[in-house]
Amino acid sequence: MLPLRDDVLDRMGKMIGYTQVYLFTILLMYICYTFRMSACALPSDAQSNVCLGTVVLTLIMLALAITLAVGISLRQSKYILPWLIMSTVTVVVIIIYLIIYGNIFLTIMGGLVLFLVILSWYPSLKLYQRFRTEQDIEMQQYPAEESRPLYHLPPSASLPLYSEVVRDPLQMNTMEPPSYDEVITMKMKPIDSLDI
Repeated sequence: MLPLRDDVLDRMGKMIGYTQVYLFTILLMYICYTFRMSACALPSDAQSNVCLGTVVLTLIMLALAITLAVGISLRQSKYILPWLIMSTVTVVVIIIYLIIYGNIFLTIMGGLVLFLVILSWYPSLKLYQRFRTEQDIEMQQYPAEESRPLYHLPPSASLPLYSEVVRDPLQMNTMEPPSYDEVITMKMKPIDSLDI
């Protein structure tokens, strides 16, 4: 039996997907603004490489958050899987970065991202498993696109031909007019023999 299409996990998943999009959009704007005003002006500086890496990682997570929101809305597991993989990589990268560099600003921002990604990872995994199960059940019911009902049905000898079913539209509701003899006999019939 398939689960309900609008239960608590689905609602939570949609909220997680859209929250991730908002979070990474705001985070990207804030990081770009902060790094533009801070010490990331020199391209050969090691700190500027960290700034560039942070912006690239945030851009990637923003794109994957959009695919997460689309995947949850469309109930497609293939759109959720990249976010699950990349969020795991992001958590590991942020933890390694926080261990190596002890910057207060990035510790706060990284902690916020870590908290929200870890908090939303398990429900997203459960939704991925549910959507994958639904797609597997659908593939068992309809193994290939060609064998689905009403698509590519083989011709049947028991079905009538199109020309037998549909006639010329101009002649469909017309009858031939009666001949002169038929008109005369119709006029001469007595009234009592008419079917009323």
